[in-house]
Amino acid sequence: MKRKLSAICFAAAFITSSAALAATSNKVAVSDLHFQKTQNGLQNIQGLGQNTSGKTLGNIIFKFNLLKNDVVIGQAVDMASNIEPGQKFTINANYNSIQQPDSFKLTEVLATEK
Repeated sequence: MKRKLSAICFAAAFITSSAALAATSNKVAVSDLHFQKTQNGLQNIQGLGQNTSGKTLGNIIFKFNLLKNDVVIGQAVDMASNIEPGQKFTINANYNSIQQPDSFKLTEVLATEK
């Protein structure tokens, strides 16, 4: 019984890991990420993304940690939808600029096929 339960847990973990890897695999290339101040005074993380999957991506979510002296002080998120194979798009992740971060880290890219 214990062996059977272990096998079930291992299989569930493998399936979950495979799904997570599929969601963050090489479907999206990201480049030129930098801080940018918008015309209306907002702060954001700007960059360029490209669908490298060969299939239309229904939703792409970018998650960033905002850092000050290597301490996480906030998060920023952006999303793109219905991006065709090979298509490029801009990333604009707005954030609250009360606490000024000195750097950021892209922590996650989730992409689902349409």
